[in-house]
Amino acid sequence: DSLDWLLREMRLPGGAFASATDADTEGVEGATFVWTPEQLTEALGPQDGARLAALCQVTERGNFEHGQSVLRLEEPRSALTEADQELLERCFPRLLELRGGRAQPTRDDKVVTAWNGLAVRALARGAQVLGEPRYLRAAEAAAAFLLDTVTVQGRLHRSWKDDRVGAPGFLDDHANLVAGLIELWHASFDPRWLRAAEGLTERMVELFWDTEEGGFFSTGHDAERLVSRSKAPIGGALPSGNGVAAFVLSQLSLLLDRQEWADAAERVVLSYQPILERAPRALGFEALAGAMLSGDPLQIGLVGADNQELLGVLRSRLLPQAVLAAGPGLAELDLPWLRKKGSPDGRATAWVCERGACQIPTQDPQTLARQLG
Repeated sequence: DSLDWLLREMRLPGGAFASATDADTEGVEGATFVWTPEQLTEALGPQDGARLAALCQVTERGNFEHGQSVLRLEEPRSALTEADQELLERCFPRLLELRGGRAQPTRDDKVVTAWNGLAVRALARGAQVLGEPRYLRAAEAAAAFLLDTVTVQGRLHRSWKDDRVGAPGFLDDHANLVAGLIELWHASFDPRWLRAAEGLTERMVELFWDTEEGGFFSTGHDAERLVSRSKAPIGGALPSGNGVAAFVLSQLSLLLDRQEWADAAERVVLSYQPILERAPRALGFEALAGAMLSGDPLQIGLVGADNQELLGVLRSRLLPQAVLAAGPGLAELDLPWLRKKGSPDGRATAWVCERGACQIPTQDPQTLARQLG
């Protein structure tokens, strides 16, 4: 539902995503989205309208402003009774249709690179987990827009609007887009995305790395000189640039055998030690990077002929500490850790490796599942 909303409401003609919608419609807060019991009855009939009002806390008094209510569920949809789930599936499309006929809030059509990088990553991940090709196509279109239009003379920019780019990109623009490109590689195994991730990471290190103390500055070496260059180590609603950078460096070091990137990621992660001791829950991508560097990350390669059955085993599992490689582009990429790891008879074969040590290659999905376990 969240990804469908993103495609329906926020996608721009070029394939990228707008940055925001207004909170009000024609000067009234939330007017597009709120309901009254009478409106639900009129839209759905007396029986379904009353049931939905009770289920979604739409009352005569209202749970928002001016006696109107936002639709709210106290429990996840999966925890509802079968009858209530059927009610939502029956009623929500009708309410969405009616809502679409109302005056709509204005939209800020500015493309913010960092936020689009997060959207690319989410769509590419959704394509893998849900098996939905249109999410993959949307992620590819957004990534291509950022690489082809928001990048000018090799420099990624912060934003784009009305056919003009904004300021030179910051650290989080580069790191979030790299994270999206890596997930696109995992979703499609198109070498274009992995090569783009490698090139943009090299540029990120060149522009933002602190050669004296380690870690990444928020602004590039080519930006306007400031009295002090911040590193903004802690994220909030959005992840910190340093955290995402450390995570993608740890991933790419495994995928591309770039030990210098693992070393850089380790310097970033070690700088978080005081925060880890005092407020570990403040860390997100930083913790994922630390797990990649200190744990037992997996390198998983699928070689040989059609590998959909083996790939299905991987897609059905959460593997946050793993990098994947498959597809016809492997020969072009020549990944060092997959050299000499082929298929004995040309059939689809999985290699599961951990810090250079590989389990026995398998062509059996159940054996692959056990190895992953």
